[in-house]
Amino acid sequence: MSNEQVIDIEEFPAPFSKQIKVQEAIYDNGFHLLRVRIRERSRFTMVDLDAETARHWGQLMVDWADRQPTGE
Repeated sequence: MSNEQVIDIEEFPAPFSKQIKVQEAIYDNGFHLLRVRIRERSRFTMVDLDAETARHWGQLMVDWADRQPTGE
């Protein structure tokens, strides 16, 4: 995997002055990854996920969020 095309999907703020950017990385061989970039001031964390891992992680986050109190 050398050359990649990166498509921005969404960028949004998160608690504690973090900025989250979600992208799709498409490689020359047709391999697709979901890229999650978390920026905290000058520090960056980047995670590339395949579809199976993204689905698992996404469902885990939805399940967790559904169990949280709504504050109503």
